[in-house]
Amino acid sequence: MEIIKDNIDIISIVFSTLSMIIVLSFLIRSMRKPRYDSISKRALLDDLRKSYENEVYNYNGRMVSTKERWQDINHLLLRDEIIKSNEDYLKINNLRLNKFLISNGINEADLIIDKRLIFVLTPFNPRFEKDFFIIKKTCDEVGLRCVRGDEEFFSSDIFSQILRIIVQSRLVIANINGRNPNVLYELGIAQALDKPTILITKTPNDLPIDLKSKRFLVYNDNQDLVVMLKRELIRVLSE
Repeated sequence: MEIIKDNIDIISIVFSTLSMIIVLSFLIRSMRKPRYDSISKRALLDDLRKSYENEVYNYNGRMVSTKERWQDINHLLLRDEIIKSNEDYLKINNLRLNKFLISNGINEADLIIDKRLIFVLTPFNPRFEKDFFIIKKTCDEVGLRCVRGDEEFFSSDIFSQILRIIVQSRLVIANINGRNPNVLYELGIAQALDKPTILITKTPNDLPIDLKSKRFLVYNDNQDLVVMLKRELIRVLSE
């Protein structure tokens, strides 16, 4: 019965995806007509994107909705056959200015690391709000200051400001649940800068293969996340 239910879930997400693709194609053709202005186009596409994103998140949630499903998806990791501990991943890097940083407005003063600052990469979707506040509360409890992109006021280029926070942070925590493209993009930048990172997820087997060798916390519920994250953050403070 469990296999049948899983198949039904997979079929439902496939049909939902196909339906959204059809609707998107129709909207794109319709938007070529003069009566659609740019604001309407953006609003319709944004609604469709949010709907598709929610369908993907719902599917991921169903796949780990029970302890048995979660263990089945993550059985390799639970046996420690994929991820090995990387003892030096918490080291503070000695970042130097390069063309990429300079072209995005980063200067020597920005390279000074705030040893209490933790930057969180997370999808800006209501279903991940609780995850963020758990991370924030856990950071507060060990004396660290946790921020995310939408909490900061940006008066100029957003990317440059996000990049500056990544550079200045002692550590980056990335919530990989949902495989949000913005999170993965910013994570790629953090790792290219050799920034110490902790990845958190419930479904690591669904990650791109180049992330599976990285250090991350696999948790089943909120209590798991609190316990494991606090342990890792205490290691940060001990470095």
